[in-house]
Amino acid sequence: MLIALHACNTATDDALAKGVYAGAQVIVAAPCCQHQIRNEMESGTPNEIMAPILRHGIFMERQAELVTDSIRVLFLQYFGYKTKVVEFISDAHTHKNVMIIATKSTVTDEQKQKILAQLDALKTFFGIKQHYIETKWQK
Repeated sequence: MLIALHACNTATDDALAKGVYAGAQVIVAAPCCQHQIRNEMESGTPNEIMAPILRHGIFMERQAELVTDSIRVLFLQYFGYKTKVVEFISDAHTHKNVMIIATKSTVTDEQKQKILAQLDALKTFFGIKQHYIETKWQK
């Protein structure tokens, strides 16, 4: 079992990758920091539909959180984990209240291809070249 609670910067991604490659049966992570993806989104060319949203700092930050954690979930699914994302504490206490729960399962090659297509579409839409966790992929 791997547990990662608010590991800063790309440490959440490092922890998820270590759990996957160690064959953890259960991974529980309260992810933190989306700076890498926010920087990618700010320097990239996102879909013009998002321009009115992404020009505002707080909206950019929140969108970067959603995109980052979505990519993390796709990573886990690609490597055969069934995932669930939950709010583990009220947002009245903190907005960093997301928990990713992943349990070891199986994934077919067809499902993997679908996940990669979803990942590519998500990155293209938001103008992202690469998520840090992709540097950890051993496909």
